[in-house]
Amino acid sequence: MNIILLRHATRDFLLGDVPLNDFGNQQAEDLCQNSLLLKSQLIFSSPKKRAQMTVEPLSDKLKVPININEKLDQMMRHESEAEFTSRVQSFLTEIQTIKSKEGFFITICSHSDWLTVALGLIPSDAIDIKHYMFACAEYLHFKIKDDLWVIQD
Repeated sequence: MNIILLRHATRDFLLGDVPLNDFGNQQAEDLCQNSLLLKSQLIFSSPKKRAQMTVEPLSDKLKVPININEKLDQMMRHESEAEFTSRVQSFLTEIQTIKSKEGFFITICSHSDWLTVALGLIPSDAIDIKHYMFACAEYLHFKIKDDLWVIQD
């Protein structure tokens, strides 16, 4: 199984659930031209507008629905770090239970804080990924082999 962890595209830095700005909309359009992302057979997104808008063009092009999942949301003000980490781990555990054939692709669109925590939790072949910071519209591709998340080039 292949998993693509994707950070949402660019938005203006305002308070609230802010949509993508013009540059972010262009990034989202560019992503749906990416040959790797065009292999997506299952798409998950944070409930935030910016995450959903990032994968909407891809979803439309592939005719694959976006699965909104609250566990993919960024850390909430009322959450402790332990609660947030537990929520991220819960989603990762769920995703690993999906039984699929070798070439199956899942795209997960979330936020920088969520992705950074996830990288620290997944069993991977790369030691330094837990310090990785995602830029807007940036992604990492993993292939899961024997429960190990192997980064693909």
